[in-house]
Amino acid sequence: MTAGQLPLVLGIIGDNKVLSSDHHETLKQSVKKILFDFKNEFPDTKIQLLTSLKKKSEQLAAEVGLENDVDVIVVTPFTPEQTETADSDIRSTENRSARILVKALENFCLPAPVADHGHSNIDQYSQAQTGAFIAKRCHILVALWDGKPSEITGSICQIVNFKLTGNMNWIPQAYQTVKNDLDLPNKGPVFNLILSNRHVTGDDIFELIKRYPFEESINKENSDNQATEKQFLKSLERLNEYNKDVVTFLSVDACNLEKQIYPLIPLNEISSLEDEQRNILEVYTASDQLAQIFQKRIKQTSKLLYFVSAFMPLVFMVYIKLWQQPPVIMFYVVLSFIVYLIYWYSRKKKYQIKYLDYRALAEGLRVQFFWRSIELTNPVRDLNKRPGGAVLPVTVSDCYLRKQNGVLDWIRDSIRIASLPIYGKTRQADKEHILNLVLKHWVNDQSNYYTRAAFRDEKKSKQFDRAILPLILIGGILSISLTGLFPVIANYPVTKNIMILCVGYLPAIGGLLKAYIFTMGYWEQSRQYERMANVFNQALNKINEVSDFDETISIIHELGKEALRENGDWVLLHRDRPIKVPGTGKSNLIEATMSFQKKENIIR
Repeated sequence: MTAGQLPLVLGIIGDNKVLSSDHHETLKQSVKKILFDFKNEFPDTKIQLLTSLKKKSEQLAAEVGLENDVDVIVVTPFTPEQTETADSDIRSTENRSARILVKALENFCLPAPVADHGHSNIDQYSQAQTGAFIAKRCHILVALWDGKPSEITGSICQIVNFKLTGNMNWIPQAYQTVKNDLDLPNKGPVFNLILSNRHVTGDDIFELIKRYPFEESINKENSDNQATEKQFLKSLERLNEYNKDVVTFLSVDACNLEKQIYPLIPLNEISSLEDEQRNILEVYTASDQLAQIFQKRIKQTSKLLYFVSAFMPLVFMVYIKLWQQPPVIMFYVVLSFIVYLIYWYSRKKKYQIKYLDYRALAEGLRVQFFWRSIELTNPVRDLNKRPGGAVLPVTVSDCYLRKQNGVLDWIRDSIRIASLPIYGKTRQADKEHILNLVLKHWVNDQSNYYTRAAFRDEKKSKQFDRAILPLILIGGILSISLTGLFPVIANYPVTKNIMILCVGYLPAIGGLLKAYIFTMGYWEQSRQYERMANVFNQALNKINEVSDFDETISIIHELGKEALRENGDWVLLHRDRPIKVPGTGKSNLIEATMSFQKKENIIR
């Protein structure tokens, strides 16, 4: 997989009831077919399996994945102290799990939660935690399960319901994810591979049932699971497009492409990072570079679109008042065709959509990287000491782009996948070094960036405003002059026609400029950037005032959520102002021209 690409993750949970010696081969073929279908539908995306290997059916699915060039990540519900015992238990199962662990891309153990609320069954909640971890960290949960309901904590039935509904009330509150109760929970589809009730033989003995989260609309007639399925498949298509763009634009062989890289941290700091930090950094770097590439293309497209559009009213005026010849009107038609061709090409290539999506992905990963860096300062990394007491790690995806729920699900899923926590590894313990890294290369750098960006966009907004006002005033003055002096200049056809042309053309150009700055959102951005510069400066001052490290973590966490809200508002602002074919200038010009022709006829 190319650096910066994201996998399509299938979570595998299993039940030994679906597996017997008679069904071994047919289940392998059914799992293999699921993998092949995804590979064929999303050819630019690597498939990855996330499983615990606790059940024989899970082990079988992992073996099928390894045999078909699919990466496997193994997560087990044991504390590091129990790892040796766990490995012994796993290896006793015909050495199957031992072989899988050797070939697995990664394997780690989740720390076991501490029992509370009067519950003492640690193993039960460890199983529940592992199942919830797998369900939360995958795009699709594949359940090798008989489909029968169960009330046992951590059962497959409850894990499946958690994936479909986001509800995990079956474990104590202290072990649940931190979220605003009013936010819509993160959900996902479940592919249930079940023994068929029909009388079938051969490879069709297992039936695949696809279940998607039900999104209930306030309009009951619009509550449709098919819409949810289409939306999810669209999210996977966007993931596949991202992976394709990484190879197309960022591979070493793609060349002559000028890429301006702004590293998140100095290159000399990368060697000291943990694997999970590097994963986040790789995807951030790729998405940031792609955002820059498509930003440059959308700016070029916008300028070209408005530049060509500016000539259209001029050519129209020349045809109406100066030179009514076929070549002139044909030139106007050609310009119209060019404008719509530029617009169609930019829409087809999704320049603006990709720029906004990749920028949003990069900004989310920026916050995730520094949150994870702070999290890794805890050598034990006890899951029971998360903000709010959550057992599942707090991620950006839990509180990012909530206003755009559905449209940008693929971005939240990508951040969740890219930031997979890997437990049981050697941890960084130098709190002072990590804190300095966060303050210098995030808080301070972002404060400086927002300050520069606020002045830059405010300056651009004022420059355009200073250009627009004179154009409109000159057009108005010429309009009054033309009306009052018409009897005098009627004998000077060239002067008269030039004045009429300016009366229509100058306000039209002003309208085009106004449409351009509205689309670019310079004024709104300058206000947002100014506010965020003040927020980061305030955070920096607060951090310098406090001495307790836990308070510092709390400030950094709140600052990250504020940055995520601003990024979400920025995406919403520009999605509401797409690049489109300018029409205001042309229509105003035609109306102005017709109006002055009527006035000219009346005066005569």
